[in-house]
Amino acid sequence: MKLATRQVKLTDKEAQFLEKNEICRFATASKTGQLHIVPVSFVSHEGLVYIATDYGTRKLRNLRENPNAAVLVDTNATRRAVMISGKAQLIEKGEEYRRIYKLFHSRLAWVRRAPWKEGEAPFVKITPTFKTSWGLGKIGIPEHFQNHHHPICKTNPGSLNRYVLDSLCPACQNAQLESQFKDHHGKRVLVRCTNPSCAYNELVWQESCCE
Repeated sequence: MKLATRQVKLTDKEAQFLEKNEICRFATASKTGQLHIVPVSFVSHEGLVYIATDYGTRKLRNLRENPNAAVLVDTNATRRAVMISGKAQLIEKGEEYRRIYKLFHSRLAWVRRAPWKEGEAPFVKITPTFKTSWGLGKIGIPEHFQNHHHPICKTNPGSLNRYVLDSLCPACQNAQLESQFKDHHGKRVLVRCTNPSCAYNELVWQESCCE
C-alpha cells in the first residue's frame, strides 16, 4: 500500500477558512492505536497548522510515540469544514519556536493574556499530507449548489454531479477522492474513493427541502 508522504497544498479558500478560525479538534493516537481527540487553539500559516500544548499532556505523549495526527476545523454545524492529516513535529526551542510564538501572540488574545517563555511549552507543527473540505465553494459543496432549492422538489428526478478532489483517500491512500452531489429532494453530498476496489464512502452533508 502506498502512503502519502508529500505535503498537499491548500486552496486559497481552505487557507482563508483556517486563518479565520482559531479552534480545532485535534486527533492523535498512541503507538498501540488508542485514539485521543480534544479541542485546542491553533494557528494556520503558509499551509501548515500549529498547535500549542503543555508538557505531560496525553496528546504530547501520543505524538512522541506516533507522529500521525489529524485536525478538523468546522463551523455552521459542520456544513463548512477543513480536515487535514499528516506528520506532526514538536518544536520546543530555537528560531522556529520564536517565530511560531509571535504568530500565536499576534492572533490569539489568550496568549497575550497568559504569555509563556521559550522552553515552558512546546508547539506542534503539522504538515498536511491529506486534506478534504466542504462548504467552501469549489472544494466540497460548490456555492451554486449550496444556494440551489427546488420549489417542486417532490416531482424533480434529481441530478448527480461529480467533482474530483485534490485529496488522497484516507482508507487506501492510493487514489483521489470524489465528491458526489445528489440534487434530489434537497441536497446530499457523498465523498467516495475513485478506486473501484476501495469501499471508502462517507456521507458528509445532507439537507432536505421537503420538510
